[in-house]
Amino acid sequence: MGFWLVGAEIILVMTACGACTGGIIHTLCGSMRKSRCSKIKCLCFSCDREIESDELIIAEEELENKRSAPASGQI
Repeated sequence: MGFWLVGAEIILVMTACGACTGGIIHTLCGSMRKSRCSKIKCLCFSCDREIESDELIIAEEELENKRSAPASGQI
């Protein structure tokens, strides 16, 4: 009997595939956003864009570092 005949297993497989696909898309979009290129081509997607200013990139990195740093005094 195949896994596709059991409802719980097909939901598990579909969720795992969706999570992997979402992770790949998130990684690609994040890499393209941080890129310093003005012309981007990825698979069937291509665009010409303005590059973000250095001040904006530094501010975003500081914000990300604040979020990822644990609060002092907490375990």
